[in-house]
Amino acid sequence: FSLDGATLASGSEDMTAKLWDVASGKQGKDLNKHKGEVNCVAFSADGKLVVSGSSDMTLQIFDVTTGARKTRIKVEDSPKFYAAVFLPDGKTLATGGEYTSGSSPKVQFWDVASGKEAFSIECGGNAISSLGISPDGKTIVAGTRSRELTLWDIESREELLTFRGRQYEIWVAFSPD
Repeated sequence: FSLDGATLASGSEDMTAKLWDVASGKQGKDLNKHKGEVNCVAFSADGKLVVSGSSDMTLQIFDVTTGARKTRIKVEDSPKFYAAVFLPDGKTLATGGEYTSGSSPKVQFWDVASGKEAFSIECGGNAISSLGISPDGKTIVAGTRSRELTLWDIESREELLTFRGRQYEIWVAFSPD
């Protein structure tokens, strides 16, 4: 949901991301197709941007008002994207997924304006299935397919806490407070 609750973003196996008007239930913008299923969508905090991440190893950032694609991110060692979250400042996007190249999973931080990777935090373990960002933008949490839940300080990139021994893949979210 957008921050104002008026718009819903969805991703689908049909390789599209779509925006929906919550009040009417009608489809709004049909965002550009990926070449693989869309596994994650997220709004920026101000609701002006929406990102879609796909198994085609691309991220696409769209203007919510016009539906125009602003940025397409595809780099040589991109993962199949399963998780994306904007930091509260709206200038940085964090993503995670599964690397088919054999690389270790990592949380990648992207500069939204340029589409360039700013930095990353190595995760270890298995594919990242979900990400959450604290409301103050200082802490990120990743849920993994290897059944771990890890928190990092974004500025120092230090691991703060890891919960292990869960039985199943983990999805995460921070509460607004």
